[in-house]
Amino acid sequence: MQVEAGLNLELLDNQGWDSRIEGVQVGTLVRSHLIYTQNFTVIYDTLLGPLSGDFLAQRVQQRAPEKPVLVVVSHSDWDHYWGNQCFSCPILGLDLAAQRILGEFGAGELAQKSLEDPSYAQVRLVAPNVRLQGEFSLHGGDLTLQLLHTPGHRPDHLALYIPEIATLLPGDAVETPFALLDEGQPATQLAAMQTTLQRLLELDIHWLLCNHAPPQAGKALVESNLAYYRGLIEAARTSDSLDLMLQCFPYTGPADQDFYRKDHERICAAAWEAR
Repeated sequence: MQVEAGLNLELLDNQGWDSRIEGVQVGTLVRSHLIYTQNFTVIYDTLLGPLSGDFLAQRVQQRAPEKPVLVVVSHSDWDHYWGNQCFSCPILGLDLAAQRILGEFGAGELAQKSLEDPSYAQVRLVAPNVRLQGEFSLHGGDLTLQLLHTPGHRPDHLALYIPEIATLLPGDAVETPFALLDEGQPATQLAAMQTTLQRLLELDIHWLLCNHAPPQAGKALVESNLAYYRGLIEAARTSDSLDLMLQCFPYTGPADQDFYRKDHERICAAAWEAR
């Protein structure tokens, strides 16, 4: 089906991860995940607005109509929570995420996206109504969903780890070709990103289900994301100028993705300033 901005939405084919998790993909932009535990269903991110959010709401009712639903917001970027308005259930997220959604950050994103495409004018910003001050665990009977505070990409970021099936849903903390660094607080979030990735690498990971990378077995992508940031810091430390840093630590991602090339340059500049 088509959702906001004319993007196609589809359920992902299960490639071998636990069948209690479903992946939902919107074009090549972003993914959401539905987790069906014994006691309740969790929606980890609600996508782009009322069309994609309604698809998620209908899907969980179709598969598990008897179970209560919880929404977990990974962080306050628009493509992860604008479907919240489709849910009257508890919506969990960090208190900082709620502040950002209801403040200038959320309003600015909505104004910008509404100018880009009129379908976003239907969006109503809905912040978490269960506002966490730190980490939290949801006990679903058969599965434990550990909500881990994982700053770096955003200071309000929550990843989701399920130890019983060694499955990590890292949100935007792990990405292809590298996790993006928060542009609002790059100096402080640079150190936080390294800590986050090191922490995630220490988890037992059989499946990695990212929001901006294909589903994959193992933790190789976590390792490469951490190696990127470690290499970045070393290049900043040993280079005499930003230009020299960019020469010794060049962009190596997909050649046709200018977005990541430009962000690589931005992250390098942040590391150079923070050295």
